[in-house]
Amino acid sequence: MATSWTGPELTAARFPAIPWLAHGLLVGRGHTMLTAPPKTGKTILALQLAHALAMGVSFLRAKITHSYRVSFVGADAPMEEYQIQTDAIWGRAPDTLCFTYVEEPICTKRLTAEAQNTRAQIAAHSPDVVMFDALESLVTLDFNTHEGTQLMLRQFAWLAGHKPFLLIHHPRKPAPGIKEDMRSAQAGHHYLSAQASVLLSLEGIGPDKGRLDVLPRRGRAAHWPLKRREVTADVAVWEIDG
Repeated sequence: MATSWTGPELTAARFPAIPWLAHGLLVGRGHTMLTAPPKTGKTILALQLAHALAMGVSFLRAKITHSYRVSFVGADAPMEEYQIQTDAIWGRAPDTLCFTYVEEPICTKRLTAEAQNTRAQIAAHSPDVVMFDALESLVTLDFNTHEGTQLMLRQFAWLAGHKPFLLIHHPRKPAPGIKEDMRSAQAGHHYLSAQASVLLSLEGIGPDKGRLDVLPRRGRAAHWPLKRREVTADVAVWEIDG
């Protein structure tokens, strides 16, 4: 339903402040998108964030004030890889964190039994936030079109029970000779990234350095220098550099 304000009414209006789960990093409504090239460590970064939210401890430079229930939906790697990563990071994960493993795409043109089952698994945990890893493994829709993007986002919102959610996504390579806006190049398509409340772009710089660009829809962008710390021979986590 459309709503109108006069100029004075709009300037006098008091709208609710933006709710944050991790202040400046993960918004408490709509969705956040995390992008990075393959093998950069975006899943590890998302798992670290999931753990911080579940434990109620601040992460990187983002303040987290209390514990949240987190559902992590994985399809981008075998379940044993998620187990190795979570065990290396935490040893024992908190019960406020729940994992759901998906063996086939759940965002399709027609509602599938796998999508319904996934939604039920997520709802059973009563999450405050849901993380999806990753779009390429979960979606068959064409999110390079406005129609495909809108349908995909509606389906993810439905799967998450209309709770805030994080989408993990591999960036696409820009077309040769075409200079693209950062959001468009990093996200895969401007229709997709334009809908995100916050766009997180992770970049690896050298063997043990990185940078996280935090691009909110409103407010200033932030650029966080990161460093990798080896936890085991196979797993390294991200920390603030300096």
